[in-house]
Amino acid sequence: MRRFPLLIAVALSAALAAVPAAYGAVGQVAEFSTGLPANGAPQSIAAGRDGNLWFTLPGANAIGRISPTGQVTTFTAGIQTNAQPWGITAGPDGNLWFTEKTGNAIGRITPRGQVTEFPIPTAGSQPWGITTGADGNLWFTESQPTANNIGRITTGGQITEFDYALGASEQPLGITSGPDGNLWFVENGTNSIVQMTTQGQVLNAFTAGITAGAGLVAIASGPDGNLWFTEQAGNRVGRITPAGAVTEFPIAAAGMAPTGIVAGADGALWATENGASNTGNNILRITTAGAMTQYENGISSNAGVVGTASGSDGNLWFTESAGNRIGRMLSGVVPVRTAAPQLTGAPVIGTSLSVSTGSWNFLPTSYRYRWLRCTTAAATKCRTVSGRTKATYALTRTDQGRFIKASVTAVNLNGSSASAGTLVSGQIPTSAFTTSATRIRYQRRAVLLTTTVTTAWAGRISQAGTTVTNRRTVRRCRVQRRTAGGGAFRVVCRMPYASRRLLRRTFLRVTLKTTFQATDGVSATRKLTVRVPARLYPWRAVR
Repeated sequence: MRRFPLLIAVALSAALAAVPAAYGAVGQVAEFSTGLPANGAPQSIAAGRDGNLWFTLPGANAIGRISPTGQVTTFTAGIQTNAQPWGITAGPDGNLWFTEKTGNAIGRITPRGQVTEFPIPTAGSQPWGITTGADGNLWFTESQPTANNIGRITTGGQITEFDYALGASEQPLGITSGPDGNLWFVENGTNSIVQMTTQGQVLNAFTAGITAGAGLVAIASGPDGNLWFTEQAGNRVGRITPAGAVTEFPIAAAGMAPTGIVAGADGALWATENGASNTGNNILRITTAGAMTQYENGISSNAGVVGTASGSDGNLWFTESAGNRIGRMLSGVVPVRTAAPQLTGAPVIGTSLSVSTGSWNFLPTSYRYRWLRCTTAAATKCRTVSGRTKATYALTRTDQGRFIKASVTAVNLNGSSASAGTLVSGQIPTSAFTTSATRIRYQRRAVLLTTTVTTAWAGRISQAGTTVTNRRTVRRCRVQRRTAGGGAFRVVCRMPYASRRLLRRTFLRVTLKTTFQATDGVSATRKLTVRVPARLYPWRAVR
């Protein structure tokens, strides 16, 4: 009896929450077996919108779910006896859809594990592969040699079968939605690749360029706008354009028996190599130009790798049918930013700014933060603030007059990627100010001490003066207080009559204490000592 390979369901989302201890090399493998039922023989695998990977367990008559950190849950309730779940894919409705090869039904499982089955009208049809079409329905192949149907099921469960009648014993297996919006599937029995519309009309059946007896198994839409397929018996990976031009790429090592195939997040194709006796333990990476790299280190011997899916963590996930495990292989894809981090918080000393992580593809596992202090709003001159590595930044006096921005680096198992910095914060209020030399003006009954104070920020200026003679305070002078915006303005200290009389005999030393309280900022104080010379006749000596 001829051995047929297993369908690989392609999926695009997974969630990764573990924090890596170090970056891994491309091809590094982790295997997960805890929680899998004995003899489950996992087959197809797909990434669900819930951030987990979902896979079929025909040996245990179950559907499995594995979190990106390796926690396995299995579901059997609602699945008929001897159903043999086979192919699986993520549906447009957020659920997972799977074929029941011997149960002759299509199953739907919610992210919570609730199963609903929909019987197929044709008895014994042996549904195999399943995919989401461009029309928003699910499409599946019926592999039983006398059935030769392609089925369509709506998300509401209504099934329609299309007997495309190209010949006898077509045995359609793998199916995918193509870049042209049509359905593409391989026929193991006729060694053909078929192009079908979402109305069920066959457009083409391509055979030219495909090696006879290739053993076509799986097909996937590639990142280059072409379709890629596996030839299990021919030991090749093939490429077919939407126009039907075929190119085959032989695998150097004999007996690899490529089975599943998927487009990876790294822009290459990845295929499982099930081996001549269904116990292969190799993964093949092939570029869109046909360059191949084979990985096996870390995959247990006699694993029987079959199904494969590209997770939204950027890595490759695969099933080990003989080994009864789920594997993950690192692809080297680091996080890619899709939305910039945002800075929030008021630029007020004594409070904190916060930065969001932004949005990233390929599921970061952790984030690193860097804060920069800039001298311009355009952030043309910035320096990293040492020791600030958290998502919040407490503003201190050192930040006065500066602009703050943040940079976020996302980390996953493959490495790290830094975002461009956020927009800068508003300018941090500054209490910095300068004072001019004090101007002394004598009057008959008073002396005026005038100082020009220049600030860079709005706030409140106050000044107090103390006269000292023989190291003893004589009297505090009266002070004019003014509030003004940033800029230069006058502050006047008026020495009273008693001090003026004293100046007829001797000079005085006056200490002026100027304080500026910046609006929404801190305060600063500066002292200035002024020597006021004696003047016997003040009305004759004015300067």
